[in-house]
Amino acid sequence: MDRNNLEELEAVCPHDYRGHLGLFLDFAPDSKLLEVPDPYLGKPQDFERVLDLTERGAAALLEVIRARLA
Repeated sequence: MDRNNLEELEAVCPHDYRGHLGLFLDFAPDSKLLEVPDPYLGKPQDFERVLDLTERGAAALLEVIRARLA
């Protein structure tokens, strides 16, 4: 998700849920990037980088979910 996607979602987000949206990599504080880059038309290593970022973001998001459910 990039900032454009986030802005589009925020525009249609019900009022009660405002403030609950964010960028995926916000959950991965060790990432130097804020947005997951689009690897389309890129090289194989671009896809590998996106996979690495996605795995880190997913692991961090899972920890947040686990903490909230505890």
